[in-house]
Amino acid sequence: MKIKIVFCSLALIFSGILIMSSSASARLACDPDCLADAKDTLKGCVATCKEEFQTAKDGCRNIDHECAEACRAVYEGCVEQPLVDLAACKLKCNEDFAPEAARCRETYPKGNPERDKCIDFYQVIAFQCKDTCREATNPALKICRDTFKECMINCKILPPPAQ
Repeated sequence: MKIKIVFCSLALIFSGILIMSSSASARLACDPDCLADAKDTLKGCVATCKEEFQTAKDGCRNIDHECAEACRAVYEGCVEQPLVDLAACKLKCNEDFAPEAARCRETYPKGNPERDKCIDFYQVIAFQCKDTCREATNPALKICRDTFKECMINCKILPPPAQ
């Protein structure tokens, strides 16, 4: 009886190993065109669901959907440049950080607490730099948000008069 249990256990273990190795090799042999089609299908589904959600949400808020879509389009255009500026500013922070972190790695061996201290120091500087970028971009983004809110308020549908 114990031998049967051992053999069954070994059989299950080897079956699992075979299944895992075959699924791993199957993942590596994925057709890139098929994967691209699947991703496009997902994007289409997400876009459709997002549109249906926004339509329903606008209805719940008693807002004209077409008007709200126009507000959203204006908002997207408004935030585009500030977000590009923010990304460029943050990229500069990262570019300034990378050589300093590399210098720390070259100066101190792996596992040395001084290496971690050195990298941490430059990470703080990079964080402060990115925070300054965010603070510089916030006024423009606030204008976009305020304009969007005002636009959406103007999209309200008045309830029918009481009879």
